[in-house]
Amino acid sequence: MTGTEDAYLSRIESRQAARAAYLAKARHGAEAIGRDALALKDLGMSVSEIARRVNIPRPTLNEFMAAAANSDTPAGAAAPAPPLPVLSGSDLVEAVQAGGPVTEIAASFADSDTMFLSREPFTRFANPNWGSAMHIPHLMLRLEEASWIGVANATVGYGGTGPGNAHRALSSVGIDDEIAKEVAFYNRVSHVIFDDDGNPDFRQKGLQWPRFGLTTPEPFGDNLDRFRIKMLVTDGASDDDEPATFRAPDVVNNGFYPSPPDDLTLWQRWLKYLDDPPAWLPGPETRHGTLFTSLQAAGDAGFSDETLAERAAMRAAVRIVDTPHSTYPLIIEQGPIQLWITAYTSADPTVWVPPEFHDILRDAGLLPTDVIDADRASTLRKLVSRHRNRRPSSIPLGPGHASLP
Repeated sequence: MTGTEDAYLSRIESRQAARAAYLAKARHGAEAIGRDALALKDLGMSVSEIARRVNIPRPTLNEFMAAAANSDTPAGAAAPAPPLPVLSGSDLVEAVQAGGPVTEIAASFADSDTMFLSREPFTRFANPNWGSAMHIPHLMLRLEEASWIGVANATVGYGGTGPGNAHRALSSVGIDDEIAKEVAFYNRVSHVIFDDDGNPDFRQKGLQWPRFGLTTPEPFGDNLDRFRIKMLVTDGASDDDEPATFRAPDVVNNGFYPSPPDDLTLWQRWLKYLDDPPAWLPGPETRHGTLFTSLQAAGDAGFSDETLAERAAMRAAVRIVDTPHSTYPLIIEQGPIQLWITAYTSADPTVWVPPEFHDILRDAGLLPTDVIDADRASTLRKLVSRHRNRRPSSIPLGPGHASLP
């Protein structure tokens, strides 16, 4: 590596550190504003009135208030949040009358989009009483005094029973019929924010879906308050890391098929989301992780499609052979979210950080350059160094190891 390259890399690292410090300071400022807004709300002032008086957009103020409410949450845990109420008929109308008016609409043919559009804690869509799957409505309404609620038995984006239910639900809570029709029948994705006078602003609309291109997280843990996203990095292959359900661009103009929203890979989209997280999620300065140096080490630590109990039962009968299809050696953690990442890598014991993981680690700000420098050392150095002879089972990334499942 040349001196010029070293200089540029040093500048990037310095600026990244400054950026992380700025983001942390901004989050602390947002939490302070949110605490004051919550105090004013307790005194009887509406969110709309607070936002108008301090000249902060209402959705932004709601984010600050959520950040303040969640600021005491321990690292590695999701903020406690009540399950999202999903209502229909008179229950829906009564909820809007009690907590309204409606200040925001999130709707999508892909239910995961509504969760990401709302920026609500993932725990609102997971509950041990519901089983291990996420339950995300296709249509959600934000109420000024009662946060988000879901609309039952509704979907959007075509002419049919589900969109018909969506149209009736929107009309029943006072949404203008033209807006209700556009959300229910004509758009695969809609994100509408109403100003203080009730005027709509479509922040997202159109036929392309899923709008975020993010896979639905899988809840895990005793209370289903942690979330993992599993992915295979297929370095250099076409459609790198894309879910197989995405279709070619020439057949997506009418929204009939799902399609990628951009040219990013799945892991790039998730890092983009985590770089600018919603208020309930800790910022990227808290990101850390673990790189296991073998599939077996990852599996024995619990980062496998088989649970530790299942692995123990299997080991009693047969020898377990871990594969990239079911074992995840790279774990990136931010708050309650873990990215479980695997790839087809070399079994060379002298390489601790496989090249297939370099890009994602670099983009995540977790690239262990000192270890990689040793990976690239000469053959003679490998023969005489401890790097080869004392290979650890795992390497901590950033502030420390990822939490075990």
